[in-house]
Amino acid sequence: MPSTGCGPTPATRAHSGRRCRRCSAPETVASHPEEMDRIVGWRREDDADAEGWNAQRAALCDHTLTDCYEVTTPALVCHGTEDAVVDPAAGEALAEALPNGTHRAVDGGHCAFVESAQAVTDTLVGHLEDAGAFE
Repeated sequence: MPSTGCGPTPATRAHSGRRCRRCSAPETVASHPEEMDRIVGWRREDDADAEGWNAQRAALCDHTLTDCYEVTTPALVCHGTEDAVVDPAAGEALAEALPNGTHRAVDGGHCAFVESAQAVTDTLVGHLEDAGAFE
């Protein structure tokens, strides 16, 4: 069964700027420095404290999926190719473990859904169309 593939870094409040930047691909961080600074500021003010972050991370890292065979609906697993938080291989393993799983690599980091929003949206719509969701 697939593991979540967590990275080794526990969260602390002081690391929120590095955490935010790690969640995005280096190209995104370099090309949008003001936006990254704005996100870092917002996260420092409004995010969970270190205890909350560490609890969330422990829940993710200590979890192994065991009942994937029960998910029989078509499932799309999108994962950032440069994710430094959760190993991209974990997304591939999850899709392989699902009876009707499909993996799609998405350009970007842990926040690939934001970094490559249009590509993710197009992939999701295509997946739903293939599954007959719009009929």
